[in-house]
Amino acid sequence: MKQLRRWISCFLIFCLAAGFAPPALGAGAVSEDTLTEAVSSLQARLIASARQSLPETEGLEWTLIGLARSDAGVPAELSEAYCAGLVSRLETSGGILDSAKYTEYSRVILALTAMGKEPSDVNGTNLLLPLGDFSAVLRQGINGPIFALLALDSGEYAVPENDGASVQTTRELLVNTILSRQLGDGGFALGGASGDPDITAMALTALAPYRGQSDVQTAEDRALSFLSGAQLEDGGFSSYGTANAESAAQVLTALSTLGIDPEADSRFIKEGKTVLSALLSFRLSSGDFSHISGGESDAMASQQALCALAAYQRFLNGENGLYDMTDATLSQNGEGSGASGLPGKDPDVSPRPVLYPDKSFEDIDALPDKAKITGLARRGIVNGISDSLFAPERPITRAEFAAIVVRALGLRAKEVLPFGDVPADSWYRGAVATAYAYGIVAGKAQTLYAPADLITRQEAAVMVCRAAGLCGYNTALTEDEIRDQLAQFDDYTKSASWSRGGLAVCVKLGVLPSQDVSLRPLEPATRAEIAVMVWNLLEGAGLLAE
Repeated sequence: MKQLRRWISCFLIFCLAAGFAPPALGAGAVSEDTLTEAVSSLQARLIASARQSLPETEGLEWTLIGLARSDAGVPAELSEAYCAGLVSRLETSGGILDSAKYTEYSRVILALTAMGKEPSDVNGTNLLLPLGDFSAVLRQGINGPIFALLALDSGEYAVPENDGASVQTTRELLVNTILSRQLGDGGFALGGASGDPDITAMALTALAPYRGQSDVQTAEDRALSFLSGAQLEDGGFSSYGTANAESAAQVLTALSTLGIDPEADSRFIKEGKTVLSALLSFRLSSGDFSHISGGESDAMASQQALCALAAYQRFLNGENGLYDMTDATLSQNGEGSGASGLPGKDPDVSPRPVLYPDKSFEDIDALPDKAKITGLARRGIVNGISDSLFAPERPITRAEFAAIVVRALGLRAKEVLPFGDVPADSWYRGAVATAYAYGIVAGKAQTLYAPADLITRQEAAVMVCRAAGLCGYNTALTEDEIRDQLAQFDDYTKSASWSRGGLAVCVKLGVLPSQDVSLRPLEPATRAEIAVMVWNLLEGAGLLAE
């Protein structure tokens, strides 16, 4: 498989050298702006839903996969909570996820791999090992081999030798088993004589890395012909007589994985409608997806929709397929991936290590965010008003904010500053100059910074948004995306128009707590509120070193 990927890489390099570009959005029914907006709002909805479910994390795998394989990424708090919950679950069950459904192992392996976490050693449990027992994998019919193949290939994992297996799993056995289940109409199904679009698409996705084999290619051609014939007039697909979002999502994922653009390939355009437009027809005004047309918000439909849309975007961008996770860097023992930061961060931004491991404050014991404030203090990012007091409710000044954000990002000191109201001998001169040089803060006038003025929540959000850009986040949002992010707050219209982009980014990234019902944009930000925002930013960006 690695040789095949090298050949593909060489081919892509040749194409680029010859003047070719990655495929653009096809000439089908969906615009690029519509696709981008749908993905962005769905990411935000699933992140908010996942946060509300904490500390319960079982069943979040598809959300985590969709976020990890799209441009959102998985917020650190969700990743950490999921891994902690998984360890607890394994400890309680003696290392067994499910004694009958081995797709449980495959799904968790996919989620861990997508997040860059090693599934072979989760607190001492090798989650790959059960997949070595082919008889157990096959208990769920064709679903077992399909998911086992996806899981093993996601990180090019060696098939583990399972001493307790009556039949040892091999990749060849998995592939041949799937091929043997192809029906006369070219489709695949869990049972019966007629193909099912969902299972057919999943089989195609799992077999994609093996399409160089003649028997796999023949099966693929037949399966694609089946899907083309099964496509409905509205571009969608029906499973067991019911048109639904998940069927469209699975087909979109399969076509994207195979390098087939459903927006341009005539085989998958019916009456001008495509599988992408059909999938988006299940989208609700909230950004969630329903299972059936006219239905209510459905968690599985929303999760599968994000995975499918991410698969299509990855195809358009020339990136690895949804389940080809060899582009994710694995860490050991199911732990976090370290504090190296996001790929696109400014090179001057550096992780903040713990400097004062015993630091604490007496007046934050009752606060729900005590750990975040303490975490920043132990890294020297925030200080108390004394050795033992933090004064969490005290408003924060513009000078204090500049000092915190500069320390948080570990920025190099700059000296040029146009503000006449920042004295050369003031304690905050260097922080304001550095924050200004990196574009985080601006003056209230060309030569006026107003360091003693209290910073409002909307001002803080704009400045944190600029800091997020330095951390490697994509902070560009359309007007529709900004409105979607802020519409959940009852007072967002009180915010200044210039601040709404920053507020929306902070909401999307989880910098502003998602459980809040109001933004209070004009109120002064407190020391505790700023500490929480900065912690959330650093945590999500992977900039908290131990």
